[in-house]
Amino acid sequence: MLHGRHYRLVSILTSIIALNYLLALAETRAPQGGVAGRTPSSIGNNQTATATQSDPLVEAAATTTLGDGSRTIVRSELPENATLDKAAAERVRAYKSELLNVLDLPPADKLTPLDQAYLDVFNILREDNDCSRFYGGSRAIEALNELKLQLKISYLDRAVGLRMFGVTVSVTNNTTGISYRLFEHAVLNADGSFFKARLSPLDMSYQRIGEFDANTREARVTILLHEMGHLIRGANGKFILPDDGHDSSVSRENTLRVIKVCRQQIKMESEIDSTQALARSKATPPSNSIQYASIAEPSLPSWANPRSKTH
Repeated sequence: MLHGRHYRLVSILTSIIALNYLLALAETRAPQGGVAGRTPSSIGNNQTATATQSDPLVEAAATTTLGDGSRTIVRSELPENATLDKAAAERVRAYKSELLNVLDLPPADKLTPLDQAYLDVFNILREDNDCSRFYGGSRAIEALNELKLQLKISYLDRAVGLRMFGVTVSVTNNTTGISYRLFEHAVLNADGSFFKARLSPLDMSYQRIGEFDANTREARVTILLHEMGHLIRGANGKFILPDDGHDSSVSRENTLRVIKVCRQQIKMESEIDSTQALARSKATPPSNSIQYASIAEPSLPSWANPRSKTH
């Protein structure tokens, strides 16, 4: 009896010693300076930066300012007197370039309709053309990447293709001059014109996207370009396209305006197969790309009054 009790006591003491050792070992291996992998200026899980929060160089290149009632992200250059070694400078360059790189995509034969539409818009924006200039050049890819990462697919009313709503976050990149906003929620309608087509010419269930049939490559690119117009600010401080969430006529006018400017590029991209499109997105940007071009002030149509709307 005493032998059994002694054995149990020794066993308990051994377990306590082992537990204390494991806790001490875990503390010595814990990462310093915050949680590993957490990114600065993160918006949920949608931030495209990859450096850890403890990297002061990236924190200097992507600073966050808290505004009144909303967040404002300011991506800026490092101070002029900052001295960087080769490795440090490379980390900052990698952070900045990632904002304009194509996101990770599956192989060409496994691209989803959203992947293909994103890829087409990416290739349009990275080159010097009328459509790209309308959005401010290749620097607009930063906003496109943020939107793609944020998009969720759900079911909405059939008349809706893509809906953005909720609290907004304003983003300004002082390096490129791009200024845009992100909505708290961005939902792509699984039962809308992005994915579904009319069963017959008389079927009114799914709207045409301007001159393009629903559930076509051209329609999907137009839908994304339309939404990009609600995110990016022009040189006059106004968004390229006025809010139209509560006015279907304004929404149609916005779509027609996008097509008028981007028709040639939309049609050209629809004729390029997915394999070639993927290869183009990863190639060296063309020498005439306009990453730092200024966004021209959009000429708003006569019906566009400067009134505030929630998209």
